Amino acid sequence: MEQFRARPDSLKGFETAEVGDVRGKRLIHLQCHFGRDTLSWAARGAQVTGLDFSPPEIEAASRLATELGIDARFLTADVYDSVSAVGGGRHSTSSTPVSGR
Repeated sequence: MEQFRARPDSLKGFETAEVGDVRGKRLIHLQCHFGRDTLSWAARGAQVTGLDFSPPEIEAASRLATELGIDARFLTADVYDSVSAVGGGRHSTSSTPVSGR
């Protein structure tokens, strides 16, 4: 975490290549865990909502966002309830964790 705190970017090259420039776009990050990738997208200029079913993980993500001064929204919800959790709003793109990380 110290490395991430020094430079908040945990994204892999293929992820950023696939998604492209996110500045000014709305992005939802499903299964965000404790928010490193969510905050990485936000640091790249996206308006990001991170969603996870675990309240302790969402609390940790929110604390990390505050600590780093990165604007991101975090919600506790099951991925199957993501549309209603975000109020039915539209997003430019979505991201989920890559297996084998």
